[in-house]
Amino acid sequence: MIDAPLRRRLVLLLWLCFVVRGLYYAGATPLWEGFDESANFASIHAVADGDLVPGPSRKFSREVEDSLKFVPMPRSFVSGHTITHDEFWKLDPSDRDRLTSELRAIPESQQSRPSALSLQPVAKLPLYAWMMAPVYSACRSLQLLNRVYVLRALNVALASLALPLAFLLARRLLQSDAAAICATAAFAAVPQMMFNISHVGPDALVLVLITALTMTAVRLRKRRPVLVLIVAGLAAVVIPVLLLPSPPAAVSGQSLFQAILQMDWLRAADFSWHAQIWFGNASFLGLRSWVYDIMLLMFLVGLFGVARSWKQNGYPVLALLVVQAMFVAAIAWFGVAMFRATGNSLPPGWYLAALAAAECALLVYGFRALSPAAMAIPGFLFATLDVYGSHVVLIPYYTGLISYSPTGRLAAFPLARWSYVVFDRLAFNKPEWLGSFAFSGLWALYVIATCALAGISVWAAGAGRLNVWPSTD
Repeated sequence: MIDAPLRRRLVLLLWLCFVVRGLYYAGATPLWEGFDESANFASIHAVADGDLVPGPSRKFSREVEDSLKFVPMPRSFVSGHTITHDEFWKLDPSDRDRLTSELRAIPESQQSRPSALSLQPVAKLPLYAWMMAPVYSACRSLQLLNRVYVLRALNVALASLALPLAFLLARRLLQSDAAAICATAAFAAVPQMMFNISHVGPDALVLVLITALTMTAVRLRKRRPVLVLIVAGLAAVVIPVLLLPSPPAAVSGQSLFQAILQMDWLRAADFSWHAQIWFGNASFLGLRSWVYDIMLLMFLVGLFGVARSWKQNGYPVLALLVVQAMFVAAIAWFGVAMFRATGNSLPPGWYLAALAAAECALLVYGFRALSPAAMAIPGFLFATLDVYGSHVVLIPYYTGLISYSPTGRLAAFPLARWSYVVFDRLAFNKPEWLGSFAFSGLWALYVIATCALAGISVWAAGAGRLNVWPSTD
């Protein structure tokens, strides 16, 4: 049986891999590329200035408004004064350098000057902004880029609290240290979760709260289970509704019932699935369809295994399914609200990555029911997906090595063309201390950490197959 010191060392190693990966994405993600990052940053600024519940009447600072003119923006958010990533990398090098210099030269006094841009969207309960405001106040004198990356790094640290919770959740469900390690490694390798937590926003807080909620519901199975399931289900709805940025107000005049009937739910489900698996931030980057098909096959096989064996551990499985179903319902409500405002059946499915701990535990549970050696598959596939997506789409697009064609198609980057120029370009519009040399080291640590997660999954599955690593509980 595994002893407690070894178990702690393994969880610590997984936590370290999680943090390294998060810091890599926090550094590689361009400024304001995360969903609603500029609005979340402005909310923190507002709270730090004493506006405890900032609303739509609150304005962005001139500092943030000016920065939008100097950095490449996602295609879906470009206005008359901004440029896309594609356009930015087609500029002459001297023009790119000029924009970067102007970004760094935004005076500190612009923080206190309101702009014409209204603060939208905002959360109903700005708990995340309340938590981050003291840090913002402490680093207010830093240049804008440094403040953003301090908050991003703190976001990663906050999200890392979910990893030991994910291990405890998996251990209670799976009743095996080996299987719990496989599930936790898979959790740490989920790509979309990393995208969400590595920019300024409440996603990290929601991840920790949902993971803690799920773990608590599973561990309280002997104490009024029906009441626990009801409370956990309601909390899984309340947390995203209160803490995530609110959808825009309806403008179509449709009633809620009409919107539910008219919304294209098949398109919404397909979009949410892609957004949950791998969705390149606000640029809406995507991979080839066969990648999502492989991941769907993995989920279906895992679900088949759960269906075959759920009676062996009925309540914990039911608790996980209830929390997930209610959280999905909350995101569906966001989707209906977006449909009433824009007419598009595109719910914010990337928020579903907050369910990563529960999903990974259930996947390992299902694969173990089919074959103990198969427990490594979720962690291995998530890690492979992460490395593949980062190297053939995400980083090449952010560094101008690939771009959209006139037909809207984004070509994959041939890995044979990977060179040091990638790190030089990643350093654009980043803090001065985060240069190409620092990026090359951070990238190497990211690759090692991600491959380590796949290796730990395979190793732990082998130990579980031999039945030499049962839980000591």
